Amino acid sequence: MAKKPLEVLTESMFYLLMALDREERCGAEIAAYIDRKTRGRVAMGPGTLYALLGRFLEEKLIEETDSAPGRRRSYRLTERGRQMYRQELDRLRACVADAESEMRALPAGEEASHETEDTAALSVPDRPGPAPDLAGG
Repeated sequence: MAKKPLEVLTESMFYLLMALDREERCGAEIAAYIDRKTRGRVAMGPGTLYALLGRFLEEKLIEETDSAPGRRRSYRLTERGRQMYRQELDRLRACVADAESEMRALPAGEEASHETEDTAALSVPDRPGPAPDLAGG
């Protein structure tokens, strides 16, 4: 079965493209960039990194750059990859703008609360305690 073309980027995919937006980098430099940029929030282990690099090469979002024999492989964005990165950046900006406008629409001092009976069981308690019984038993 053929792989479905990428439509939406995961967080790891987004940061990988971001790492290559301004300059070409090798795998270790990409991982270090992502770790530094996200302050460790997004973990990019070698398995994930090289699987994504392979997928992005197949999708023609990135390309390997010429490197001397024995040197690390380096990668750079293709025009298609840069376009996908910018489209995702625009999509994320729109999401944040929507959320911020929603927060501004609330009366002063009020926080959004869309908690229902169903979501109340999933809320994080203010203090440690037993986990909610999600099985309903």
